[in-house]
Amino acid sequence: MGETKPLAPIGRARIGAYGRGRAATTATCLDHHPRGVELPINHLGAGAMGVRDDPFWEFERSGWERAAASYEDSWSGATRAYVEPLLSAARVAPGVRLLDVACGPGYVAGAAAELGADAVGLDVAEEMVARAAQRYAGVEFVVGDAHGLGFRDAAFDSVTMNFGIHHVADPERVFREARRVLRPGGIYTFTSWAGGAEHAPIAIAEAAVLPNAVAVELPVGPDFLRFSDRETCETVLPQAGFAPGSVTFETVRTSWRIPHVGHLFDAQLKGGVRMAALLRAQPGDVLERIREAMILETRRYETTDGSCVLPIAAHVITATAG
Repeated sequence: MGETKPLAPIGRARIGAYGRGRAATTATCLDHHPRGVELPINHLGAGAMGVRDDPFWEFERSGWERAAASYEDSWSGATRAYVEPLLSAARVAPGVRLLDVACGPGYVAGAAAELGADAVGLDVAEEMVARAAQRYAGVEFVVGDAHGLGFRDAAFDSVTMNFGIHHVADPERVFREARRVLRPGGIYTFTSWAGGAEHAPIAIAEAAVLPNAVAVELPVGPDFLRFSDRETCETVLPQAGFAPGSVTFETVRTSWRIPHVGHLFDAQLKGGVRMAALLRAQPGDVLERIREAMILETRRYETTDGSCVLPIAAHVITATAG
């Protein structure tokens, strides 16, 4: 039996919780690219080159390639719940030039296009881009990096990111790049999961993992919940070039119905990166204890038909390009 060592809470630890708007397999984009759709252009800007040496960058990139095939069945119900609030805060309207960064399976870019926006989705994982292009045939999707966007200055009216901020190696650089490609007065909008009891998936994961998991070595990344703090957002975004006093921070609470008590554990194991890596590294007996503990915690939200309704909460943050 592996020795159990205490882990820090998810908000401060490097283990993170789960996904953004995404899905994965270890196969390449070429293997699964939809017939009749050309391979995406690689929009990798010069600003991304340094960060690609960071082990956390490759850990996340390869992790999302692996997780892409499982994402739709894992986390889509949670992340899709915030597409409408995100686009509403971004004030998306017909004709708006919008870039969705860390687009995953394309939910935000697809919804923006339905509202009449001229939308582009960008993701570092080729498999995500391939799946997004297949799902939303009329929308442009490209492979690229949030740390170095391969677009000219002031190319967009709106830049969005739905939970991608949890998965980047250098958030400040990501914010600066978003500001660079926005026209003056353009709007940057992103979402960040809330911590604590109001967001059940993280609370359940902490209750199951922290007392049981064996500590393992994973690439060091930023605090998972750093930008779930209003003051942090109000400080960091103006430093990246957004107008002082323009930052808004709204908490949106809703619910996520999952099909059974084991779904959350399955999603954590197959549909994400940081938590999935932690779980896969556990000895078999430890992993089983975590699974049982997570099911026990999830059962508190079970309904009469066997599904579970989890309370979820996230912050929608906006800033205006100065």
